[in-house]
Amino acid sequence: MKNKKLLTSLLAMGAIATLAACNNTQASSTPSSTPAASSTATSKPADYGTINIGLQSNFGASAGFVGISEGYFKEQGLTPASQILGGPAIITGLQTGTLDVGFLGNGVAWNYFLKENAPIKLMTIDNLTNDDRMIVSTSGKGSTLSEKSTNEELYTALKGAKVALAYDKTPGTFFQSLIGVLNTDKATDQQIWYKVPGTTDVYPTTASQVAGFEITLQSMDNGSVTAAMTGSTAPDFCVTFSPVSTALTTLGLKVVATTLGRLGDTKLTPSTWAVSTTYLAAHGDAVKAFLRGLMKSFDLRHDNPSKASSITADANKFDGTYDTSIAYWPSSSDISGYFATDTGKGMQYVNQSVIRSSARASSPLARLRAKTS
Repeated sequence: MKNKKLLTSLLAMGAIATLAACNNTQASSTPSSTPAASSTATSKPADYGTINIGLQSNFGASAGFVGISEGYFKEQGLTPASQILGGPAIITGLQTGTLDVGFLGNGVAWNYFLKENAPIKLMTIDNLTNDDRMIVSTSGKGSTLSEKSTNEELYTALKGAKVALAYDKTPGTFFQSLIGVLNTDKATDQQIWYKVPGTTDVYPTTASQVAGFEITLQSMDNGSVTAAMTGSTAPDFCVTFSPVSTALTTLGLKVVATTLGRLGDTKLTPSTWAVSTTYLAAHGDAVKAFLRGLMKSFDLRHDNPSKASSITADANKFDGTYDTSIAYWPSSSDISGYFATDTGKGMQYVNQSVIRSSARASSPLARLRAKTS
């Protein structure tokens, strides 16, 4: 495992200890409870005052919306004040002190924990997302492929193909990893490759850049992918995430690659909850109280995702339906098990996310993100 000192420096260790102490004895497949949280219900909790929470307008952040709606944070002596923001704005709020805690996604958010003297710490991981999907058009190269197709079949179809995606977001991270997997054991003159949008870089740098093996990327916002894939000049593939992926599969387009299906468990990068180091230092007990409430939210979402979806949709004034199959939504029992030891699943996920983030920091994708941020 990567240097333990580095890993523990990323974590709000007192908060992690609170997670490990949630000794939930029920299996994650059965209705869950959080003794550490419920034990306070019989006595009046301390009044920790207002806690400023940064949330994102998607189901990934649903535990926060559930905790507010169901009164779980209030039960713990907290008065939640939430803002719905984008990931970068949440990180800025945590760094400047306008937010105390916040939900972050599973992509470049991990890079911020790695910065020297970073003013944020990891409180807990959240969902284990399988949201990024490669989807094939109905008429282009690879139209006969499916998730059951072999990596070799997908590799062959991608030669000379056109792929639409938001390259500077999580689809770019997924696509870069996928190309690495598909090029495994390929000679340099047999590697599929692409020009990184907005730069003069090529990925992978090991490829001989044989013309017939080039993939042409069409970089666009995720919201524009549906129109691109259903238009008269549709690209061969796209990489996207919900709700766009849900809309496309509803229209009959097929998924050909997911994180778990093509990259495996060791490539999972969990979403996270972060805390401002300033708030943590001054209000450690409040952070632990927040986590107890959050674990109750995890349990409701794990046991009743449709109710969590409804609560989240109402909070975001969203008329549609969230695809809750895009990730594994851990219970408090899962989380306490993940962090029960310093060699458990929780530290494994942290370790592999650090490794991937460190690699991305020097990649063409990272340089593009730095250029556009």
